[in-house]
Order: sequence, then structure tokens, then C-alpha cells
Amino acid sequence: MAASKIKSHAPRRVSFAKIREPLEVPNLLSLQLESIDWLLGNEAWRSRLNDAEKSHRGEVPKQSGLEEIFEEISPIEDFPRINVTFFP
Repeated sequence: MAASKIKSHAPRRVSFAKIREPLEVPNLLSLQLESIDWLLGNEAWRSRLNDAEKSHRGEVPKQSGLEEIFEEISPIEDFPRINVTFFP
């Protein structure tokens, strides 16, 4: 009897089992392929970039991932002042 009088201080549980509309599962493979296309800057990414520019959407980055990385680290200076540049 003494155990039934003790109040629990645990947080109230919320059940997500009764969701009426199921959520759409994203196509993760497509997402990864688009990411690799952007990193490498290949033709598939360039065609998506051209389509986005024609429709005036700004959702596709203007530079590929490797272009961004090389621009960030270029020029590389060696100890005897030899410069290595990746882009002119």
C-alpha cells in the first residue's frame, strides 16, 4: 500500500505511433550521388547548375567542392619560396 502512494517524477512519455501521415523517406543514394557530383564537379553537377541558373534558383553552388578547396589553399608557398598554384 505504501508503494501506491509514491508519485513518479519521470517525464511524461509521448507516443509517435499514432502519426496519421507517414513521412516520405528521402532517397539517400541520390543525395550521396549529388554530393559526389558536386565535390568532383563532373558533368551531372554542371547540368544541374545550368538548369538551376535557367530557372533562377540559387540552390546549386556555383563552384565545385574541389574548386573551393583548391581556391582556399592556393597558393602554397614552400620554404625556398616556391609557389604552387592550382588555378590561375
